Amino acid sequence: MLLKAVAFDLDNTIATIPHLSWLQYPSAIPKMLALKNSSAFLRGFRTHHLNEKLDSDLRLRFSTPITLQDVDHIANTMYRNIEIHPAVKQLVQACDQHKIPRAVLSDHPAIEKLKVLRFEEGWTCVLNARAYGAFKPLPDALYALCAQLNVYANELLYVGDRYDTDGEACSKIGCHFVHLSHIDISKIVKSFSKSPKANR
Repeated sequence: MLLKAVAFDLDNTIATIPHLSWLQYPSAIPKMLALKNSSAFLRGFRTHHLNEKLDSDLRLRFSTPITLQDVDHIANTMYRNIEIHPAVKQLVQACDQHKIPRAVLSDHPAIEKLKVLRFEEGWTCVLNARAYGAFKPLPDALYALCAQLNVYANELLYVGDRYDTDGEACSKIGCHFVHLSHIDISKIVKSFSKSPKANR
């Protein structure tokens, strides 16, 4: 295994909202659960109008008008004062030390969440699967990520928290996957490419 880039999922990988924190946002719970359920229903389907479908579904679920943008804002807010997962911090530091590009690929928009987490610096790119019309485990956004990073799929390590979405998406295109709970920094560092990344 020769790695030329590392990418991370965000929700429940870079950071996790603790269960107790949900108690601070009781009105947000049904809205967040609605988005989660709508997203789960649309997994496995490709559509150029994914955001519109999610937005329409949310509007139908609540008597008070609620939009996808509203729920995204709620999700961003809930990441205030949340700590970055220690293993992710260590791997990010290792990437920077060895000049390995790092990126974020999440199912949902991640840039604002990273800003709230104060963890927005140094990313080569930040992508979300919604923009490509297909949630993981469909690999559409992973293909786009490889293109932006200028690496082949087998040169990318993706760090996530779910085997059924993150892991399966990686297996579809031959990308390396490691579960958040199984990060081995020394092993990963030994796999880093020592030569400058060749232009494709």
